[in-house]
Order: sequence, then C-alpha cells, then structure tokens
Amino acid sequence: ISLGTILTRVNAEPHDDAVSVETISMQEVSYYVGKTDIKGDVLYSKIRGSKIDTCEFTKINDVVLGLTSRSAMVIDCSRANKLIASNFLKIRIHDTNLLNPTYLCWLINENRSTKNYFENSKQGTAAVSVLKAQDVRELIIDIIPMEEQIKIANFYMKYLEKYRVDKKLAELNFTLNKLIINRYYKGEKYNENK
Repeated sequence: ISLGTILTRVNAEPHDDAVSVETISMQEVSYYVGKTDIKGDVLYSKIRGSKIDTCEFTKINDVVLGLTSRSAMVIDCSRANKLIASNFLKIRIHDTNLLNPTYLCWLINENRSTKNYFENSKQGTAAVSVLKAQDVRELIIDIIPMEEQIKIANFYMKYLEKYRVDKKLAELNFTLNKLIINRYYKGEKYNENK
C-alpha cells in the first residue's frame, strides 16, 4: 500500500522539461463505482522529467482507493500506467491467486463491516474526512476460497454494469416522457388558439 504522488513536489514549472502524463481522477473512480454516469475528461498532469521516476503509477490489477471518497477501483489495461495523485492510495496485490482485486474492491466499496471500519477510522471534520494509509494497512481482509471471490467479483461487476444501464434507461425514459408531454401540450395549445 502506497500513497500517491504529491503533485506539488513534481509539477513542472514553465522553464522545466515537462512530461504530460495521464492521471487517475476522482471522476473516474466515481464512475467505476456507479456514483456518477459521467466518465469525465482524461486528466493530465505536467511533471518535471527529472521527477518522473519518483512518481506512483498504476499497473494492471492494482486497486486505487480514494482517501476522501473511500471508493476503490481495479486498474485494467485501459487505466494502466496512469499517475496516482496523493488523494489516492495504491494497493498492489502481490499474489492475485490469493486475493482477487475485484473482490477487494467489493469489500471496500460494498461490504458493511469494511465500510463501518473505514467510517470509524476517518480523520478530519465531518465536511472533509480522510482515510489514513495506516488504517487501510490494518484492515483485516477475509480471504475466502478463490472460486467464491471470483463469483462475488463477477456478480459485482455485472451489478455495476446493470446499474449503469438501468440508470441510463431511466434518464432516457424521463427525457422521452418530457418530450411527449411538451409535444402534447403544444398540440393542445395550438388547437385552442384556432
């Protein structure tokens, strides 16, 4: 478990040799866990070329956890090699035969006992509360058989996908109904003026 890069320490100045790197955003994590329907624009950070080796980057199967949102996502091939800022923790699972990354995300995002643990561990005011890396390190993870982890992980991913589709259908249905009502109203109003 490691804290993301403190961007103020590596941000490029106008006179520096800058490298533009894709960066994990809160919007991306929120979309992953179903808190928003908007993926958001790709976020870039300009880093000093001499500091690039000191930065934290994602690898496939890493889990990225937002310290304020307490939401996590698994890094797939489309999110690999992105910069992680200091408002995230990177959890690198060294043995994915022992712990499935998506199962870990489910534990973090949905499991009641994990959510209660994080709620009791947060520091800061009610308006802005932040998880501490040490509390995440001390989280006790129930390692169930891998086939059960995979079942939970697959169900969780299908649930998130269905949730996004259902939400999009509800929005389209709402828009369609508004359109029908407006057309009906305009038709009624037009007929009354004759």
